[in-house]
Amino acid sequence: MIFGIRKGEKKKKKKKKKKKKKKKKKKKKKKKKKKKKALHCPFRLLKMREGSGTPPKKLPETPIIDL
Repeated sequence: MIFGIRKGEKKKKKKKKKKKKKKKKKKKKKKKKKKKKALHCPFRLLKMREGSGTPPKKLPETPIIDL
């Protein structure tokens, strides 16, 4: 006989507690700052003036026709 349980009553099953999983924190990547290069060389100065680093557009030379 099992003591503590009356006739007709069913024994309650113990519920297992679920363990909570700990979330891993994601590490944030640090952005590297780009160093601005010194503008001592003349070629770089030219590039800066044009903006996008493209060489200046030259107009096609028109041949001079003497009549």
